[in-house]
Amino acid sequence: AVALLEAKVVKPEAFSAAQVQALIKHKSPKVAAAAKTALASVIPPSREEMAAKFKPAVAAKGDATKGQTQFMGRCMICHKAGASGFAVGPDLITVKTKGRKALLEAILMPHKEVASQYIAYTVNTKDGQTIAGVISNDTASSMTLKMPGGAEKTLQRSEIKGSSSTGQSLMPEGLETGMTVEDMADLLSFIEGL
Repeated sequence: AVALLEAKVVKPEAFSAAQVQALIKHKSPKVAAAAKTALASVIPPSREEMAAKFKPAVAAKGDATKGQTQFMGRCMICHKAGASGFAVGPDLITVKTKGRKALLEAILMPHKEVASQYIAYTVNTKDGQTIAGVISNDTASSMTLKMPGGAEKTLQRSEIKGSSSTGQSLMPEGLETGMTVEDMADLLSFIEGL
């Protein structure tokens, strides 16, 4: 991926927030350094900058209908909201009572507070696959990972070369990229109204 970026075959904007985070935090220092250079234009700003930028969204009156569009484009791949979305991360109905300020913080700083069942794991298989997801079932003989989009993959222990976790959420930083304060207020209103 980094080679394609450096050769200008692929534009940085083609990578999702999750892919950007995976590349800039790659276990190989060489790959991470190259990714930071090649992806500089799409690496999300500091969480503190984003918190300051979007703080007005907490008090703003948002449009829940427009917020549903934000949910569908940014959140539903991992979150359920009523009948829509996929149950990978927390159901948004269960977190709406936290209030707008806490919801905004959870969106902008997904790694700050992560329940154990939503910690991301990376599993490397003996045949060279790398799979990232949250563990939905873990037994002596197998491990099942749930991935964005709701897909599940069960691996036998004999197939697994190794697994690791940074203790962070599967939700990447930077999902707010391209959003205005008004867009964020709309999203918060949509979640609040569930």
